[in-house]
Amino acid sequence: MDYSVLNKTSSSADTSLAGGGLATKNAADTQDRFLKLLVAQMQNQDPMNPMKDSDFMSQISQLQMADKMSQLNKSMLESVRAETLSQAANFIGRRVHAMQNGEPVEGVVSSVQQRNGAVTLNVAGRTVTLPEIERIDIEGAKDSAAPTASAI
Repeated sequence: MDYSVLNKTSSSADTSLAGGGLATKNAADTQDRFLKLLVAQMQNQDPMNPMKDSDFMSQISQLQMADKMSQLNKSMLESVRAETLSQAANFIGRRVHAMQNGEPVEGVVSSVQQRNGAVTLNVAGRTVTLPEIERIDIEGAKDSAAPTASAI
């Protein structure tokens, strides 16, 4: 039995794992590898005991389900990123107190950015991440009775 096609598929999967994981590969590459594996499986099956139709359909449905789950995951991730950016935009014009590498950062949020999926705030010329924020004040409130909100 010739396993060369299987070995090629396996080595491409190993290469993609080393390069950052299968999750970074797009769905078309995953489907292509699956179909190559399925064709190799069918070519090398025992003619006296061929693959059952139900097994074949099961494998195809599993591929489709994995593809739909990948699409759903991508959609949910995009939705969460948009929601986080929208929430962070509410900080613009507010005075925030943050702790960054043990050093306090205080100032008014002048802008909000999203880079590589991470939301950052521009506070007094410094870039601050949301988890670093400890307190949020309304701009201009200087006394201790000023309204504040605890960090997220």
